[in-house]
Amino acid sequence: MIIKFKIFILLAIITPASYCFGQACKDFHKTPDCYVYVPLDRDFKIYNQAKSMSVNPSKPVVYKVILFGGKDYIVGVCAEAKYYRKIRLRIFDGINKKLLYDNKDHDYIESFGFSVVKTQPLEMEVDLITDEKDKNQEVCVGFQILYSDPVKK
Repeated sequence: MIIKFKIFILLAIITPASYCFGQACKDFHKTPDCYVYVPLDRDFKIYNQAKSMSVNPSKPVVYKVILFGGKDYIVGVCAEAKYYRKIRLRIFDGINKKLLYDNKDHDYIESFGFSVVKTQPLEMEVDLITDEKDKNQEVCVGFQILYSDPVKK
């Protein structure tokens, strides 16, 4: 009876602890560890489709978003410190799958800004560049999406 009680107590302690570790990535994109450059003279706000997720470095992840027209956006990706500057971001048109942006062509820069004229579905593909030994480790990745009204000319 005492052994069963000890096992129950042990499980009661371990189960919530393991659940909490899975939640640590939930708001990673809102932390200071997920820095995205924002021009000082602009008022950008976090877009409601920004999010964080656990990613396996051996598999690219696609995150689908819809960006509304008539806005300026900054899209950025971030990962835990070990993977800083080791993130490939490719953005595709969500309708015809045409490649619109690849940060490989820009030395893997983490963020960039652009304007959306009309409402547009996009697919953001993230691939972590990693050593073979890290292939099975889950990594927290944040998708920062910021928006602002366009600058009036």
